[in-house]
Amino acid sequence: MNQSKVVAISRDYSMLINFAVILSLIVLAPLLSNQILTGTLVNSLLVVSVFLFGFSGAFLLVFIPSIISWFLGLLPLAMGPMIPFIFVGNLIFIGVIGIIKDKNYWLGFVAASAKAVFLFVSSYVLFNFFVGGNNAKIVASMMGYVQVLTASLGVVLAYGVLKILKRI
Repeated sequence: MNQSKVVAISRDYSMLINFAVILSLIVLAPLLSNQILTGTLVNSLLVVSVFLFGFSGAFLLVFIPSIISWFLGLLPLAMGPMIPFIFVGNLIFIGVIGIIKDKNYWLGFVAASAKAVFLFVSSYVLFNFFVGGNNAKIVASMMGYVQVLTASLGVVLAYGVLKILKRI
């Protein structure tokens, strides 16, 4: 086997191994049972996956944490209707990261803000329509400021990981 084929094969395996590691961490993250820790870890893994695998590779991962959290009972049942919105919020997040990643890494905070605004508005409208009152405000705040915090912390954590991996 010539040298170029060996290099190509090892690159293929390293990509597969990296994806398997990130997939495993995303599957296990909801078990932390703490929204700040889980959200920070998941958001950082989404950012890293955009840099390693592009939008399409990261796209495969955005659905997993919410589904696992909901099925394990870590996400309250009342939050079930928010799951599709969480998917879209994560897609917005990785989409903006994908657009800005080659311009200025720290514009990732724009991605965090876009995700949080979308989730805040979605949860406020959804829960105000179905639940109303104070509960809608509580859920909306949980989907707003906590999301911007965990997405922003995820951007910071991913920066460190990407620096170590020499991807930025």
